[in-house]
Parts: sequence; structure tokens; C-alpha cells
Amino acid sequence: MTSPTETPWLLVVEDNASELLLLEMALEELGIPPLYEVVRDGQEALLRLQQAPAPELVLMDINMPCLSGEEVLQALGNSLQGTQVVAWSVGWKEGDVAHMQALGASAYVGKPHTYEALLELVRGLWAARPVGAKRALP
Repeated sequence: MTSPTETPWLLVVEDNASELLLLEMALEELGIPPLYEVVRDGQEALLRLQQAPAPELVLMDINMPCLSGEEVLQALGNSLQGTQVVAWSVGWKEGDVAHMQALGASAYVGKPHTYEALLELVRGLWAARPVGAKRALP
């Protein structure tokens, strides 16, 4: 987690406690610094993303209570300049990728079904950070 003086590189928007625990385990296992914040629903995400400073990356569940990830993206419009949003969901259908990208998501991915696949996703997100912000994995 972040201290009050550090800007998080990642905002995790996830309402499922077990998926959140696995994600936190993957971040720790890969040695990624704990500079991230967690919010558990779309309303919290919207409030956090309307504040400065914005994180470099948002990993946002689509199916959440209060507001869905889709509704959060619609409400934010193009106000997240410089922040990449990766939408993720268990179930998705044809057309969802283009729709989420039209709303401002950088990518739309399925939630990994194995821990190893989650590690690969997290490793890829870390590697794709902006050049000036990149830190190597240990």
C-alpha cells in the first residue's frame, strides 16, 4: 500500500476479496513495490480517480456494486489523460473490447483462471509502464 506522500503507480478496483488477495500475492511474489491503492466498488473508484494525483495504471473490474466499471469510464470521459485503464472481467462477449476502448480503456482482458496466468498478467502490466517510470523486477 502507499504512504500519504507517495504517488501510487496502480489503482486496483476489485470487489472480490479472494481475487484481490491473489493479486496482492502476485505483486508481492514478483517483488513489485507496494505502491498501489485498492478500492472495492465503482463509486469509490470514481471518487478516487477524480482526485490528484492520478495513478499510472488502473486495473478495474467491470462487474461491481454501486457503479460498474463501464459506468465509471462513462462518468470520467477523457479526464484520465496519462493514466492507462485496463478493464478486466470474468465474462465478456464479442464487441466488449471495442466498447471498453471507446469508453477510454487501454485494454480489456479476461481475469486469469490460474495463479500462473495472473503472474504473467501482472508482470506484463509492470513491464508496460511508461519508460520514465519503469523499474526492473528483482
